[in-house]
Amino acid sequence: MIESKILEYKDFRSRWYNKWFKEYGIDPSDKLNRKYWEWAIVSEILDQKGFLKFGSLGLGFGVGKEPLANKFSEMHCGILATDKLEKNCWRSTNQQADPESFNPAVQFVELDMTKIPVTLRGYDFCWSCCSMEHIGGLKAGEKFLFDSLDCLRKGGLAVHTTEYNINSNERTVESKNLAFYRRKDLEEIQNKLVRMGYITQKLDYSKCIYPHILGPEEAKLRARVGSYVATSAVLVIRKGEKQ
Repeated sequence: MIESKILEYKDFRSRWYNKWFKEYGIDPSDKLNRKYWEWAIVSEILDQKGFLKFGSLGLGFGVGKEPLANKFSEMHCGILATDKLEKNCWRSTNQQADPESFNPAVQFVELDMTKIPVTLRGYDFCWSCCSMEHIGGLKAGEKFLFDSLDCLRKGGLAVHTTEYNINSNERTVESKNLAFYRRKDLEEIQNKLVRMGYITQKLDYSKCIYPHILGPEEAKLRARVGSYVATSAVLVIRKGEKQ
């Protein structure tokens, strides 16, 4: 089964990636795209671990235009999709959610990821696709990740993707709207999770696409801000039965 990992080029040739690529009806000419890797790997992890089934309750954060909420609803999950609706950088890039685009069975509420209400509890799973790095900086994203775990029942699963800073473990990108998590940041988060009793497999930092992917394909497999390069990583966290 897939656990926490960093994007690898071989993932795009995998059976699971191709399955979800087809499920989401993505243009075949745009196959090498880490946005679609994030959609596929979140979906596959939840499916492999038995959460995409009749009656499961799922909570999506910062869902934007992604199709996961609708797909999970079609698989008979009860889904609450959330996003922050305001005039900000996401609206200008057309990435903000359109409440009218969801299936009738999907519930949608506006939500600030830095202020998750205590009423959101008892979910079987939750997810976000590269949202936590856009809500105020490294610590704000980390706080969101831990707050999202409070929304889960015992044994529930959280799957979050984020930006991993490939080429520096010291300096990084951090602003109100974008942050790149360094290896030491992700290690600190995972170590803290383990100490708190959550179950998460440590990331393998030896497996990474960069700098092995060159040419025009590389642009959609990484983000570059100045001298810093990032790619996608997924964190898989299960809530312990005793929590």
